[in-house]
Amino acid sequence: MAVKKSTPAAKAVSAVSAVREMSKPVEVKAAVVKKAVSDDQLFNLTREKAYELYIKRGCSAGDSLKDWYKAEELVKKELGL
Repeated sequence: MAVKKSTPAAKAVSAVSAVREMSKPVEVKAAVVKKAVSDDQLFNLTREKAYELYIKRGCSAGDSLKDWYKAEELVKKELGL
């Protein structure tokens, strides 16, 4: 049985092949993590987010329902719901 010696050129080719293999794009799918929250917790998180939106738009009256719906959407997105 003959032992095959590895030449420097063969090692270089092997190294280049390994680098090419490592640099191939890898498909990663983001896992949707759903956090369990109660209705009360969801309500409180939405209320806090709506208040933040109210402050951001200068504390002007008239858009509270719009703030609430936007806050609810953002909180649910953050929680993966």
